[in-house]
Amino acid sequence: MIEIYREKIRDLLEPSQMNLQIHEDKNLGIYVKDVTEPYVTDEVEVFELMRGGNENRAIGSTDMNAQSSRSHSCFILTI
Repeated sequence: MIEIYREKIRDLLEPSQMNLQIHEDKNLGIYVKDVTEPYVTDEVEVFELMRGGNENRAIGSTDMNAQSSRSHSCFILTI
C-alpha cells in the first residue's frame, strides 16, 4: 500500500520507506521498487493491512474538512 503525496511515493505499511521509485519490467509490468509486500491468507488480514496503512496517510485540515486526506493511496492485491 503506497501513498503519493507531493509527487513522492511512500510505503504506508513501512512509513520509513520514503521516495520510492516506479519501474517497469517486461514480466512484472509497472511496479514500485522496495515496497512492502506482505503475504496474507484471508480477508481479515487484508483489512488489517488496509486499516494500518490508512492510519499512516498524510492528513491535514482544510476549511471544508477537519481531517482531509492530503494524498492519494493505492492498494494492490496480487492473487
